[in-house]
Amino acid sequence: MASLQQQIGSRIKELRQLKGYTQAELAELVDLSTNYVGYLERGERTVSLQVLERLAHTLGVEVSTLFLFHERGGERASKPPNRKAQILTKLAMFLQHTETEDLRFLFKLAKRLTRSS
Repeated sequence: MASLQQQIGSRIKELRQLKGYTQAELAELVDLSTNYVGYLERGERTVSLQVLERLAHTLGVEVSTLFLFHERGGERASKPPNRKAQILTKLAMFLQHTETEDLRFLFKLAKRLTRSS
């Protein structure tokens, strides 16, 4: 199983790619070196809370989103997530700033759609 450091790094990489940023672009936006972003993504460095906050802000997610790891077969994934996981991540990012009442409506709609399948 991958270490927490590696899992956070994989998650940073996944979210960076979903946003369409290169490592160099993300590094510039967050005021880090490109090498350091690479170290973080590979789990070779421990990230500080301040850097996590800057990364989350730049990636347009809550800090807690950086800790949402995808699981496969009871183990946390160290490989890139499958297509379904990527879509779920995009959906979560899209809905993050939606009003609570609208989220409730969408949740009820999703429940109905999955029951009719």
